[in-house]
Amino acid sequence: MIIRNSILAAALAISLAGCGISAGDPLATGEAAFAERDYHAARVALANATNSENPDPRAAELYARTLLALGDGESAQRVIDQLQARAQPPADIAAMSAHAALLRGDFALALERADASPSDPLAEWVAIRALGELERLAEALKRADVAVETHATDARLLALRGAIALSRRALGDAKILSERALAADDENIDALMLAGQLRAMRGDHEGAREIYASARQHNPADLGALFALAAVEGDLGNAAAAREHLAEIEARAPGHPMALLLGARLAFLEGDLDEANALIQRAEGDIGKIPQGRLLMGEIAYLRGFPAQARAHLERFLAQQPGHMHASTVLARALAEEGEPRAAWDIAAPLADSATATPQILALASSLAARLDEEDRFSARLNRQRPEGFAQAVRDAQRAFADGDAELAERRYAALVDAGGGSDAVILNNAAHAALGAGDKSEALRRARLAHELAPRDPRVRDTLGWILLENGQREAALRHLSAAIDGQPGNLQIRWHYANALVANGRNGEARRIVAELRDFAGPEQREAMDRLLARI
Repeated sequence: MIIRNSILAAALAISLAGCGISAGDPLATGEAAFAERDYHAARVALANATNSENPDPRAAELYARTLLALGDGESAQRVIDQLQARAQPPADIAAMSAHAALLRGDFALALERADASPSDPLAEWVAIRALGELERLAEALKRADVAVETHATDARLLALRGAIALSRRALGDAKILSERALAADDENIDALMLAGQLRAMRGDHEGAREIYASARQHNPADLGALFALAAVEGDLGNAAAAREHLAEIEARAPGHPMALLLGARLAFLEGDLDEANALIQRAEGDIGKIPQGRLLMGEIAYLRGFPAQARAHLERFLAQQPGHMHASTVLARALAEEGEPRAAWDIAAPLADSATATPQILALASSLAARLDEEDRFSARLNRQRPEGFAQAVRDAQRAFADGDAELAERRYAALVDAGGGSDAVILNNAAHAALGAGDKSEALRRARLAHELAPRDPRVRDTLGWILLENGQREAALRHLSAAIDGQPGNLQIRWHYANALVANGRNGEARRIVAELRDFAGPEQREAMDRLLARI
């Protein structure tokens, strides 16, 4: 499977109300602002339109939807009550009222109203959220599965189902659902924030900045997108840009915990642990509710010499974002310092076996191997040198592949391999896919084997090798590698699809049929067509 890097910096999607004066036709101004998702401007204009003499009936409905988008459930319900008194209220008025109840924190009422609403994407989204808040998690999951089947192109529902998958540590499912959400609406805030969060777990800072910049551009009222963009600028070392974003956040929401968190993060990145800790202490309870806040609290505690405190914070963070590379690295260090090297090894070694392992986790795993008399399979992968411009060349190759330009992707990946990428399992793995896409099966197999030699325990690398072996007609060897890959990542949908194909090639049709039937619930239209073709063969 193609391996992409991803980032730190995921944030809450929080929006706050604004005020001002609009000129001209307030309804037209409000409609235009709403269409641009500039909900602060829309709120002002539509409030004026609603309160004018002989207001247009459309103004109140759009005003209610604006208030819901801004997270103001109290004000929204007052307008909804007026709409319900009309002879012909909006068709989704019950779903709107359910959303308002959800925003007010009345989850039982939100669920009741959503259930009373005709099934539509908003009502289902509210019901799933309410069930989650009521800790009826099995019901939430079941309802989400049905919802994405019924409303297969609703970005918000797909992103919510992806977030549920992420919380259940089904990272492969989360990635596929995230891609489906972006394909449905690449400007949707929930879809973009999920994509950013997935990257947050692996470390692609540049890619994250691109995603969060898009989130901010298309959702200017959303404070969470601005916070995430500021945080990733800090991760990239762009302190001036991060401070500029922080100033905007503080102007829009003075004293907000997210602003304090970002200020603490920047102080931390600049090496001022005391200032970072002081800012955290000002709103520790609220900051601790934000996943990135919990991570920062763990990092600060570790660097200030309190590994036991760090461990508590980081374990709580990783319960929400399992597999986060940086948090896992710091936790493993804290465990090692607490006299638990075996527990540290159990965290560090699987991450270091990944083709996307950072130098930090490789170094830690190497030192723990020596301490525990384990095989050191990590030191050889450290200290690789890269020519200037190499990182940009990697991004260009990834973009060509993502755009479906097989020939360009192959040329770019071949150049990367020649420029030193032949010692990088990720580049070789993706270069193998590029060669396969360009029709060169033998070169694809050569690269896949080299990637496997460098990262033999990475399930994604074994998946690539197994799939390309299958494409080369080596069905028994393909099944061996794909069996190992699915053992390593049993929840990864792409690996399960490749495994099903290998089962068919080896005459195990019954097992393949069962797997494909399970996969169809998560697949998009094109993927389902491929699955139906496979089922028709067996």
